Amino acid sequence: MSNFTCKKNFIFWMDRFAIDSSNRLGNPDQGRQRIMDIQSQPGWAAAFSNEMEESTDLLIPRWKRVLDVTCIIASLPTILPLLALIVVWIRVFSCGQVLFRQNRIGLNGKNFILYKFRSMQINTDPGRHEYYIEKLIKSNAPLAKSDCLRDSELIFGGLLLRASGFDELPQLLNVLRGEMSLVGPRPCLPHEYSFYSPEQKERFKVLPGLTGQWQVRHRNCTSFAEMNAMDINYVRNTTIFNDIGIIARTPWVLALQTFRALQQLLSYPKFCTDAGMELTNSFRARE
Repeated sequence: MSNFTCKKNFIFWMDRFAIDSSNRLGNPDQGRQRIMDIQSQPGWAAAFSNEMEESTDLLIPRWKRVLDVTCIIASLPTILPLLALIVVWIRVFSCGQVLFRQNRIGLNGKNFILYKFRSMQINTDPGRHEYYIEKLIKSNAPLAKSDCLRDSELIFGGLLLRASGFDELPQLLNVLRGEMSLVGPRPCLPHEYSFYSPEQKERFKVLPGLTGQWQVRHRNCTSFAEMNAMDINYVRNTTIFNDIGIIARTPWVLALQTFRALQQLLSYPKFCTDAGMELTNSFRARE
């Protein structure tokens, strides 16, 4: 936040609580005393928090919201039948809820509920995924998806559902609610948040997205540090043309991912089973 904005907010709160505003920024001792006066007012903390949330919303470019809503509306004729088909698929080949809800970390490190189509069997242990991600982050290894390592835990067709990105479609609701954008860094899980350094947490200064620079540029070949470098570069260079370019490249990347998943499914079933057993044994040894 700029020095001008800080001063403007300071003046606003002086006037908000009817505190003498003359020379409010001239004398440091008087300034500190007036801050104490503000803090002594009942309800100041909640009011200040609400005001700052509104100020944060102003930092999100208006064109970004317009682009998100326009793209969603334009794609509805294609997306709605696809959503219905996926719902029927999950109902037919799996028991339990269609939607999967999960806590994620979004703008300014705040929690929100993310929606996905459920591609895993019910009562799947999340500890394996947490261990897998922690292992990749600490070793600075490429962040390859672990789908084939958990093949037995996926519902029928779950691998293709995840590779195509169709399981992420319910997050369009998160976009409409203003919790996400179409383009931005992927929202991390709460347990992953502690792995980010103070410098890397700059990625949380923008809305998380369904797709982004990391997703369309060597997603499974980049380390945790490299992913964050891409996300921070996006944060510092956010433009409407950059967002449109990322959105345009995303279908091609997802199509390529789906093709590779099909190859993996048809050509390497034994590899997936062996790799899954290796991950399970490592997780159990850690316990």
